[in-house]
Amino acid sequence: GVADIRARTLRAVGSAESRFREDPSRIMRAVRLASVLDFCIEEETYAAMLAHHALLRQVSEARLMVEVVKASRDSATWARSLRLLADSGLHAYAFPEVPRDAFLKAARVAQKVADGGSGGESGFSSAAFGESV
Repeated sequence: GVADIRARTLRAVGSAESRFREDPSRIMRAVRLASVLDFCIEEETYAAMLAHHALLRQVSEARLMVEVVKASRDSATWARSLRLLADSGLHAYAFPEVPRDAFLKAARVAQKVADGGSGGESGFSSAAFGESV
């Protein structure tokens, strides 16, 4: 409700566990919304995300990628999204071949770009996953 918006908190409507069982893609949507809005995820909602992450195996890769790509609209949002994916372990569903440390490195680079640091977007993309150009 209004109190959550003022507190910049993302909370599942009703039972988070029920919402995530009904549609597991809501787990990734929570990451996207929290990243885009720069909100924190309420404790019970976050706990339900972690408890039910295996349900993401039921979601197509394309659907998961829609949520991930929507969170890449700017460097600051992308940094928040990458950190949240890595911290929660959800990165393993979005990009199973990319190790957690690479997500954290990409988040640092994206945040540096967002803060006006050097590297630009091409520097971000090459440094994000440890590639040398």
